[in-house]
Parts: sequence; structure tokens; C-alpha cells
Amino acid sequence: EHTTGHMNRGSYYEDNDQLDKAIADYSNAIGANTSYYNAYFSRGNMYFRKKSFDAALADYTKAIELKSNSFDAWHNRSVAYGNMNDRSKALEDELKAIQLGQKEDSVYMKWLRQ
Repeated sequence: EHTTGHMNRGSYYEDNDQLDKAIADYSNAIGANTSYYNAYFSRGNMYFRKKSFDAALADYTKAIELKSNSFDAWHNRSVAYGNMNDRSKALEDELKAIQLGQKEDSVYMKWLRQ
């Protein structure tokens, strides 16, 4: 099956809070194309929603490797690090996201700098 079909079905499952099914489809998309940024980013978001932060970090890191100018991936990885209480890495990633165009969230930045 083509990666687009997996991504579309994964997005449907995501929208209907069927996170495990979404993860399975995003994983199938990755299996069909291991350089597919959107599949890693989307699967990372599903792992994040499940509070599987290590898995989310791995996918966001791969997404950054594939598309280093994506402020969304840098920001989401920052938030995952923040949820794991690694504020120094979270701050580093958030500063990179802001450099790339992420709108600065002053409350989040204040928390990171505590």
C-alpha cells in the first residue's frame, strides 16, 4: 500500500482518538518510506499523546534529522523533554524552534528557565 493511504488512515484514526491504530498506520508509512518526515512527526505526536515520551523523542529526533528546519519538530521535542523534566534540553530545542520561526510562548520559556 502507498504511504499516502497509510497517512490518510492514520490521520483518520488520530482524529478519532484511536492512537494505537494511528501509530500502526504511521509505522506502515515509515516502513514503505523510511525518509518520510510527516510519518515520523505524526507518529511522534501519537506517542506524545499516549505519554510515551521516549518513543516520541525518538520520532521527533528522526523528523529533525530529515527536516532540520521544521520548527514544529524542534518545539514538540522540546515539550517532550519538558514532560520528562529535562529542562536544559527542552530549552535548547525551544530556542532552536524560535530561531526557525516558532512563536515564543513567554510562560513556557519562563518555566524552562526556572
